[in-house]
Amino acid sequence: MTAGDMTLLAGYLRPEVTAVLMASRVPHSLCGRNVPKDLNGLTLDALEDIALSEGMDLKARILTVARAVLGDVDAGRLMRSDAGAVCGLIRFAADECRRITALFAALRRDHTEDERAAGIDSLNFGIFGLADWYARRMGIADHDEAKRTPWVRIYKCVEMDFKEGEFRRRLAEIQQKRAEARLRSRRR
Repeated sequence: MTAGDMTLLAGYLRPEVTAVLMASRVPHSLCGRNVPKDLNGLTLDALEDIALSEGMDLKARILTVARAVLGDVDAGRLMRSDAGAVCGLIRFAADECRRITALFAALRRDHTEDERAAGIDSLNFGIFGLADWYARRMGIADHDEAKRTPWVRIYKCVEMDFKEGEFRRRLAEIQQKRAEARLRSRRR
């Protein structure tokens, strides 16, 4: 079955067939392009395209993911490709997006009770917010330029700022405890 056949039959495929297709292995190449071993070379924009593709119809999702991962592939050739190979690519891209999301999520510190009461949990601006933060950090005026940056570079900046912020928080706690100890010793 080709990817094009699969898009035509998508509403009629039994769940077992869909499960088998989605469990397909990642192809080494598709449409004459090598499939990367990971998505570390992608830009923030390409990752956003993959993430947004989950809400698209199957044909649009196939085209969006393939173009994000492989570059500008021919739609006709892609739709004539093996459905299992295409599903393997889609699953691979989704798995990689989850991995990358988890990397960024691990760099979030626990918020204080005061921060939560003030509504910090409502300040999640998604990928655009990440691009905006990076643009401001790097002095870039154009958000699109920030979105064309490899996500790994943005991640490393987030990681460095996170570690520096954690250091500053620990330092402030130590300094506060020492100041309190000095104050207690003076009162005696």
